[in-house]
Amino acid sequence: MSARSRRFAPASAAPPLAVLLLAAGCDEPPAPVANPATAAPATTAAAGPWFRDVTRELALDFVHENGASGQRHFVETNGSGAAWLDFDGDLRLDLFLVQGAALPGFTATRPLHDTLLRRTADGFVDATPAAMRAESMHGMAAAPGDYDNDGDPDLYVTNYGANVLWRNDGDGRFTDVTATAGVAIGDRYHASCAWADFDRDGDLDLYVCGYVDYRVGDGKTCGEPQRGPQYASYCHPDMYRGIDDTLLRNDGDGTFTDVSAEAGLAGARGKGLGVAIGDCDDDGDLDVFVANDADANFLWRNDSQDGQLRFAEIAGEMAVDFNGEGRTQSCMGAAFGDVDGDQDLDLFTVNLSNEYNTLWLRDPSGYRDRSYASGLAAPSMPNVGFGTLLADLDNDGDEDVVVANGHVLDNAELLLPGTTYRQRAQLCWNDGSGRFTAAAPETLGGWFVEPHVGRGLAAADFDDDGDLDLLFTGNREPAALLRNELGHLRAWVGFALVGTRSPRDGAGAEVRVTVGGRTLRRQPRIGESYLCGHDRRVLVGLGDHSGTVDAEIRWPSGQRQLLQALQTRRYHRVPEPR
Repeated sequence: MSARSRRFAPASAAPPLAVLLLAAGCDEPPAPVANPATAAPATTAAAGPWFRDVTRELALDFVHENGASGQRHFVETNGSGAAWLDFDGDLRLDLFLVQGAALPGFTATRPLHDTLLRRTADGFVDATPAAMRAESMHGMAAAPGDYDNDGDPDLYVTNYGANVLWRNDGDGRFTDVTATAGVAIGDRYHASCAWADFDRDGDLDLYVCGYVDYRVGDGKTCGEPQRGPQYASYCHPDMYRGIDDTLLRNDGDGTFTDVSAEAGLAGARGKGLGVAIGDCDDDGDLDVFVANDADANFLWRNDSQDGQLRFAEIAGEMAVDFNGEGRTQSCMGAAFGDVDGDQDLDLFTVNLSNEYNTLWLRDPSGYRDRSYASGLAAPSMPNVGFGTLLADLDNDGDEDVVVANGHVLDNAELLLPGTTYRQRAQLCWNDGSGRFTAAAPETLGGWFVEPHVGRGLAAADFDDDGDLDLLFTGNREPAALLRNELGHLRAWVGFALVGTRSPRDGAGAEVRVTVGGRTLRRQPRIGESYLCGHDRRVLVGLGDHSGTVDAEIRWPSGQRQLLQALQTRRYHRVPEPR
């Protein structure tokens, strides 16, 4: 069976009204045929194990190296990320993994370069030699996005050093167009990045988080080296000056213009690590939250008009610059999502140990820190969070929380008694009202029981069964792919959005599904977690619902598209009306 016949069915399989609204001739990816003996809805999130580690089974062979030799260069501790993308158009999600590089004092025993893994029927194979030049940089983030609207995903990679834009040529190969596109933005230290159509002209612009002004070999020593070399540590980011974030406007001809200054971003040096993109004020355009490391966060309200990009920094006004105690936090990952079901975007960030992870709930006046009341603060206190998602992992219709944890200090046990370098990832189940309960690791699967040096966390339904699987990256350890074993037992509906007036890959659109008297608000994941890119399809859990559902698509162009009587347990390919 071909990949296309495996994942897609003719639109005629849908109800007649849905055919009319989805446009004749479009394909819809179906769910696998359900086995009546096993397809009963899951009855409790406590059942498990929920996830199975399929890393070895699928030959996903990638080990991150940070280039450490005991000298504790500051750049060693933060990387690195990953991105899901179907780069070769075979309708299977492939995987790009960002690698570190050798640093002074380190001798590599194997080639170190970013790696592109192509998904086959049996697992993953290394496609890097055939698809792209092996890039040997100290990498950080990867963001997929169809910036040239030609129907295939391109890829932007941030580094300690010059960044790289890979244009997908549509034949299974990528070309480095960094210089001609004008997107290297200097020999600097950048972190997360995200594609979004900020000026609503139909193509993707690019937001890049600037981190700190650091140079290897700067002579800084931290910790307590006078007690012995084992007491030396990585320096705190307070030791370094932050650098500006960068906004690159897509000019529509394959080139970009740095509009950071005229857009209002210049001079806001906040040490950005994570970025989240969403329409937090419901005015139809995309706003930007930046999780800053030990500095006040940014919330950039999009005030762009008539093609002129303009942002206002309103984090203080909206009460997300500091936590509810009035303190800065060492924020890493960030995510927007509707955790309490009131159809506005709440905000979640993960932080350093003893700085509790922060849940801000949206209300008419701004945001309120509800971290303790939600149940998310206390379980997070011993941990250092990096990658994070607001995602409906059990398909019950509300968004849960998952966090990749791992300390920044490789000798944390020595310097900070009571904590550890390797830490368990955490998953907290949402009861539907925005209150969470931490899952027991053994109910989630063996990988959650083990401690890791977690960094990136990328979500994808890589096996197309209707639930979200999780890809974790670690610092100086193997990447791990965890298959969701139970989420698809509940009902779900999925959307593969295809823009015409809006960006081709649907970035920035919103899906609102009405089911059981409530409306579920979801969006493609274009700027969430930490250093990672995700499956762009929108997957909506429906709990115990049976029958069809109605949905509304809100496109970045301003169009609203109504879809009625959609079949569940399948993906629907939805082109934007012309």
